Amino acid sequence: YGDGKVIVDPRDWNGPSFKGGRMSECPPDFLDLLAIVLDGFADGEEDPKKKKYKRDDAARSRGWAKRLRARPAAAPMEDV
Repeated sequence: YGDGKVIVDPRDWNGPSFKGGRMSECPPDFLDLLAIVLDGFADGEEDPKKKKYKRDDAARSRGWAKRLRARPAAAPMEDV
């Protein structure tokens, strides 16, 4: 459950679509926008259970963005 499925591409995202993929496969900037969208969905939700799930998804998105930013950059390949 920690690697949520991307259900929507944020309107402000100008890059490629990640809809249908996993959060771990997305760039951190995309995940930041996705978290904002998911929080907006939660604000409009009246059912407390659905609101909690959407808030949890937003938190997962922020967590993945943080983890992906913390990963070291891949070293360039040397000519052999």
